[in-house]
Amino acid sequence: MLKYDYFSTLHTLTDKSCEAVEYAGKKRVQSHIKISKIRADSYKILCELERALFSEFLPPLDRASIAEYAHALCEITDAALVYSNSSPLQYSAISGNGFYLSSLSLCEILKETVQMLEKIKRSSEIPRVDEFRKAKTQALECICEGACTAQIFVARQELLCTISYAFDVLVKLILKNI
Repeated sequence: MLKYDYFSTLHTLTDKSCEAVEYAGKKRVQSHIKISKIRADSYKILCELERALFSEFLPPLDRASIAEYAHALCEITDAALVYSNSSPLQYSAISGNGFYLSSLSLCEILKETVQMLEKIKRSSEIPRVDEFRKAKTQALECICEGACTAQIFVARQELLCTISYAFDVLVKLILKNI
């Protein structure tokens, strides 16, 4: 029996990274401060998780997959902070509304998928990869909308890549644990 609740921790980190994405699209002065706090909290949780991973017996593949997913979630928070800092405050979230809404959709799918991690027992219950791909395609179509400078474009692309990577790692983790 495991002493540390890995599922709950991964849920928390997923929620925090998605919250950071939500703040990144709001373009308010406080967004940077809130995302920075989320980032600090996420890295604190990551350190606790890593300590637990090495203090309890877990199969090596599970340990590596759990750590990889947790790190991917922290990278989402980092990318959200960069995106938040990339556009001037005079551009509202409305100028990049399609990208913002698509990013939120990707985060919602990520949240739903992480909930499957604890419950999934059969390979027929695999995550909704097609829905994620569709939402990612929508985000890619919107990546240049609004007042899109090169800096904003790169920040949006990085955010999208980190969310995608986290989803791929999560699917891999789920498939390894069926």
